[in-house]
Amino acid sequence: PRVRSLEGGLLAWSPGTDGRPLDAGVTYVPDLFTATDWEVFLETVEGKWVMLSFPQPTCRPNEQWIQSGIRESVVQMDEARRAANQRWNQSVAVAREAEGGTAELHNALEEAGAVGIITSSWPGGSGVARIFDAENRASPTIHLSCEDYGLVYRLAMNGQDPVVRVTAEAQNLGEVPVYNVIGEITGTELPDEYVVLSAHYDSWEGSSGATDNGSGSILMLEVMRILTTVYPQPKRTILIALWNGEEQGLNGSRAFTEDHPEVVQGLQALWNQDNGTGRVVTMSAQGLVDAG
Repeated sequence: PRVRSLEGGLLAWSPGTDGRPLDAGVTYVPDLFTATDWEVFLETVEGKWVMLSFPQPTCRPNEQWIQSGIRESVVQMDEARRAANQRWNQSVAVAREAEGGTAELHNALEEAGAVGIITSSWPGGSGVARIFDAENRASPTIHLSCEDYGLVYRLAMNGQDPVVRVTAEAQNLGEVPVYNVIGEITGTELPDEYVVLSAHYDSWEGSSGATDNGSGSILMLEVMRILTTVYPQPKRTILIALWNGEEQGLNGSRAFTEDHPEVVQGLQALWNQDNGTGRVVTMSAQGLVDAG
């Protein structure tokens, strides 16, 4: 057998393997059309890793295909990807509906004896992945890079019986305090009216968080630096609010609005940056129920 390392890691809040190697074979969700198909598949997962994400037919970004491929190849790959993705989504939808939701689907795999789940979420760029949280609470959920996920999937699909070994340590520390960062330029005429510049500075542990949303936090800090230089005595109070706990449920901003109803009541405008900082090309508008 050939042994190689795989690029990946645990999802947030996933159980680990208690620091011991976990070796198991691999299976994947087949084409499912009915709840009965799903029940039949569940009988086959005991003692195996279950691949639960769509296996991309190629991990090259579309712009590379357009730039380097002939038109017929580009069209063929695009059509193949769309058709395969549609079949996969249909199968997962059948399983999700049979169990009553995504979390319930993962629980069903655990109860059926699966040792864990393997995922991959590829956003379409070179060498990147979306990494969020696990639904499992007893067995591990790992993510693999687009290329490595495809490799393991093809080996399993072609009957090569791959075995994946994972050694992972994980701790759940329970609830711990996190903190917002707030700065203020007090208004000279209407100090009880507020203009807020906000961004969240927490992220997922799977990466550095530079795009989501360190860059947005830096942008708002720079705006405040400029304002303190060129507009140090604003008419209204200007706040910068860098939220924590955003990825877990907007916790920082929710807590701030509960603790500071006077800011909500006096709010005149709020600018939030959480789109991957760059040249501003669009703006979306939202309302706040209790804002003045």
